[in-house]
Amino acid sequence: MNSLQKPSFTDSVKKAISIFTRLFKRNKQNHNQEQATIVKHEEQAVLRLSGKRIPTLKQLKYGWRVFTIHEQRIITTLLILFAIMTVITVGTLSYNRTALLPAVGGTYSEGLLQTPQFLNPILAFNNSTDVDINRLVFSGLLKYDKNLELQPDLAESFSVSDDNKIYTFVLKDNIKWHDGESLTADDVIFTIKTIQNPQFNSPHFGKFRDVKIEKIDDKTIKFTLKENFAGFLSSLTLGIVPEHIWGNITPANSRLAEANIKPIGSGPYKFSKIQKETDGRIVSYTLESFDQYYDKLPYIKTVQFKFYANITEALDALQKQNIDGIKFLPFGSKIELSQMKTLNYHTLSIPQYTALFFNQSTNDKLATKAVREALAYAINKEQLVNDIFNNEATVIDGPLLPDSVGYYPEIKKYNYDTTTAAKLLEDAGWLNMENEQYRKKENEILEINLTTVDIADTVKVAEKVKEYWENIGIKVNLDIVSRNTIERDVITPRNYQVLLFGEVLGAEQDPFPFWHSSKRQSPGVNLTNFANKQADSLLEKARLTNNEEDRAKLYKEFQDILIDAMPAIFLYTPHYIYPVHTKIKGIEQTKINTPADRFNDISNWYIKTERRWK
Repeated sequence: MNSLQKPSFTDSVKKAISIFTRLFKRNKQNHNQEQATIVKHEEQAVLRLSGKRIPTLKQLKYGWRVFTIHEQRIITTLLILFAIMTVITVGTLSYNRTALLPAVGGTYSEGLLQTPQFLNPILAFNNSTDVDINRLVFSGLLKYDKNLELQPDLAESFSVSDDNKIYTFVLKDNIKWHDGESLTADDVIFTIKTIQNPQFNSPHFGKFRDVKIEKIDDKTIKFTLKENFAGFLSSLTLGIVPEHIWGNITPANSRLAEANIKPIGSGPYKFSKIQKETDGRIVSYTLESFDQYYDKLPYIKTVQFKFYANITEALDALQKQNIDGIKFLPFGSKIELSQMKTLNYHTLSIPQYTALFFNQSTNDKLATKAVREALAYAINKEQLVNDIFNNEATVIDGPLLPDSVGYYPEIKKYNYDTTTAAKLLEDAGWLNMENEQYRKKENEILEINLTTVDIADTVKVAEKVKEYWENIGIKVNLDIVSRNTIERDVITPRNYQVLLFGEVLGAEQDPFPFWHSSKRQSPGVNLTNFANKQADSLLEKARLTNNEEDRAKLYKEFQDILIDAMPAIFLYTPHYIYPVHTKIKGIEQTKINTPADRFNDISNWYIKTERRWK
């Protein structure tokens, strides 16, 4: 080969093989004398370093000199390519044998419109924020999973007697309170007995009033029911409170105790900090994961709730990414967020309905059934649902929803009919007078006050109802009340004439709490003060049977009585829209019994990830 000619790649490889072969076999031949001399001297140097036939690393460095600079570059390139291919191959093999899995860490922040009051399952009921936070802080004997099926929680196991009156629970081992104390059967018994103490005025009193509870040992509790109660197991999802905290607090001081706002529970998250304004208003509430939690530890380290005066402020915070989600998104607000590409809209089914509840004792005009029926005929429910909810709600005509025991579509309906509405009013003496905007009887205007909570969608519904009723000559005054005060100022004292409000029916969709006469006073939620002995009897019997067919017959008869009495106008059942930032992964809930159920599977939510071997 001409020394001036650049060797080809093949020649260089052949030459490399030839030279290394000569090094191993000590062959001193070469292409020319000059190269042979170089090889001879270098081989001698190599052999002086080692008498071995196979060169060492130190010996190989002399062999490198036999290549031209061009050949060295080619070999270096080959070695680099080999290294790259090796890394790619090893990386591919490693990638195929690993998976991107959830990792611990991160913070989820959510906007709420109602500040906490009683972070204590014994007292919490109507304040939805209390129920939300209690779900994360406290544990019950049982819990609902993401499919709304009852599962053991604090309980390791439980059994039910053949007559469905005796329930025996065995607790799990090593359950700790957030302050490190052990949770035992004594805490369960204390919780139930406290609820049974009428001085505490617990909203759950009715569920446990006739229940006998006994301690078998430190881990075993027995409940004995006076009568069979079909929904008793669902009652045991109620959070258990620590006796060593609440045992020293009297009923008189129970609503003032610091433990109501800085709770000690046994759930997956524990109280971390609270931030208040100078006027005492709570602006944020922070929980952190409890590392001694007896069940699966949550991935998300911190959950923070931020409180806003209204939905407008909350939506603004969501758009500015000051929060990751909002508890509930009003239907009209979804349009405002249409430009946000970082939100997932989780649409959850929920057993809830919205109705117009009549309080006949506060307006004698409403005591006339014909007037109440006229108000029902005046409302175009289909148009209302279409215009306000874009059909993301379903029209209803009674207190039981389509997927509940006892629902039947043949229930009496008050379909939109303004002619019938006008005739009912005229027959009742309420006449359209010439040059008068509203109907009168004996110079008295037919006037009604309509009260509702300050929620965007609900306010729109109220305005639409006002329009419908004024179209048939009724004067309507709207009273829009803040979320934070409606319970205290309106619902508890029953201070309204007509209340537009939504009721969450719960897992059992039991109408007893909403329509039995014993629930007419707060904390009961019989919002119309409806009282009928036959209806009471049917509701009581329905609670005593586990046979769904028998219960459905009882509920059908109850509904006929209720609709005939006309204490309320049932409007619609909405879908529940839960917007959450796309960074929050693992949300699989599709249906809920109450808004707090959105957290049923929170231990599987995650933000951070890491690659781990399969």
